[in-house]
Formats: sequence, C-alpha cells, structure tokens
Amino acid sequence: MKQGREFQVAAEERRLGDLIMVALDKALQQRDLPVCEALQRALELSLTRTTIEEERRNASERLLQAYARLEGLRAEMGMKSKV
Repeated sequence: MKQGREFQVAAEERRLGDLIMVALDKALQQRDLPVCEALQRALELSLTRTTIEEERRNASERLLQAYARLEGLRAEMGMKSKV
C-alpha cells in the first residue's frame, strides 16, 4: 500500500496541467479520441488561466508533442483538426 501513498503525494505536488498531461498521454495510448479532445481543452484552460510564463515555456515541448500525436490520431480516424 505504500506505493499508492507515494503516488498520491507525488500527484498532490504536481500542478493541474501536469496531471492533465499524464491523463492526455494515457488517452492517446488508448486511442480514445473523445477523451483526448476533452483533455486537450482542459489542458489549454489550465495553462492559460494562472500559469506563469516560465511554466508555459517548460510545458510547451510536451504539449506540442501531445498535440502532434492527437492530430495523428484524428487523421487515422478520418477526423478533421479542431485547431
């Protein structure tokens, strides 16, 4: 049970955007397009509300990679980009 507590503590110390990014990565792995799109919107909201500029820069590379993967998933499923 110790491992669960360690995860909980680690999760509590992370920013909301970090946790959403983890969920988006998992949804992309599972190829769940509706969930990916909802998480993309949530991530954009969390990064634009109160995030300081340095945190935005640090998240940008991971964010761009996730968006590229999402676009690839949309293309595979024959969906048009929502960007």
